[in-house]
Amino acid sequence: MEQELTLSKWWTFISAFMGTPLTRAIGVLFACCSWCFASWVVHIPYVKSHLALDDAALGLVLFGLPIGQLLVNPFAGAIVRRWGAARVTVAATFIIAFLLPLPIWATNTVVLTFCLILLGVNFAMLNVSLNTCVMFAEDAYTEQKSPVFGGRSILASCHGMWSTGGVIGSSTASALLAAGIAPRVHILIASGIVLLLLAWAAPHLLTIKDRPRQEGTQKGFILPNRRLAILIVVGLTALFAEGTAFDWSGVFLRDYRHASPSASAMGFVAFTFAMTLVRFTGDLIIPRFGERNLLFAGGLLGASGLMMAVFGTSLTSGWLGFLLLGLGCSLGAPMLFKLSMRLPDVPPATGLATFSTFSFLGFLVGPPAIGWISKAYGLPVGLMIVAGFLSIGALLARRFI
Repeated sequence: MEQELTLSKWWTFISAFMGTPLTRAIGVLFACCSWCFASWVVHIPYVKSHLALDDAALGLVLFGLPIGQLLVNPFAGAIVRRWGAARVTVAATFIIAFLLPLPIWATNTVVLTFCLILLGVNFAMLNVSLNTCVMFAEDAYTEQKSPVFGGRSILASCHGMWSTGGVIGSSTASALLAAGIAPRVHILIASGIVLLLLAWAAPHLLTIKDRPRQEGTQKGFILPNRRLAILIVVGLTALFAEGTAFDWSGVFLRDYRHASPSASAMGFVAFTFAMTLVRFTGDLIIPRFGERNLLFAGGLLGASGLMMAVFGTSLTSGWLGFLLLGLGCSLGAPMLFKLSMRLPDVPPATGLATFSTFSFLGFLVGPPAIGWISKAYGLPVGLMIVAGFLSIGALLARRFI
């Protein structure tokens, strides 16, 4: 059973996480993943104006990235088992860094959409392979009876590193935009930094050995059972909200709060900053309060944040609203990922790939749906619908998880 962390042991745990080469390398690659995503997200308003897109057209373009994710998710578990979680992680990170500048340099919507599809394919592979690496590392530490990591989860801290990458990536981009650095120059710098970090992390990561955890089905994808179906529905609502913050926070603050490019990017900074703070305490909080209670509270808090952003009249209320949304969404992914990888008689990569395939419909449906709703009724109405979905997800988690 997972050991509960006291506050004093938590600091020892975090210090060891950052000081151990393997866990630090895993954390760095989580940060690189989010750094890449944030480096694209903060430039969505630029792409929208550069290609003269309205909200509905932008929504269709944003459809590309989750389409790529959805296309590969059913096969991701099998690919990870065939080639190894660590090797797939290294390859996917390299490809993402190589592809990252292309959407910003795209000259039309067809090229832009194709580039986003390719990015989506590799983000999906990285999502499954990197989280599977965490599970294998946890199992190895438990078998070795590690005094710090043995019997404990490191997944929330890894997702804390993911959020750290988002904070650094989005805040760096915001600062460079304010300094007059062109988006196309920034994205090349961001890509180069990821390649350098990957060169350092890869040798440590490749020491991870794949570890079969069940003797049951070896499929890369399964039809959801009742337990997995509930996780998927709650995941849909959470990922819908996260996708909204990623794709539409900057547009909302620019168009409805009249923010400058750097100030509009700060909405995403606030969102990811809040997620980072909570995720680094997740391995302390989750065992103490439980997934059910935290998913319920997080859904309601996230819905409240969106309502604050919509009904507040100032730029500050918009920032605070997206900060509350980040607090509410912070532990959803690590908890749901962990639950999907701990299902009886289901290999970890298979459970996660199946969960991701269906739950990422939140990302798939979210961007174009918000765009269409925004064109017809305004973006604030779209954000309120997302708040409603978050509330439904919170109630389902409270009742069934």
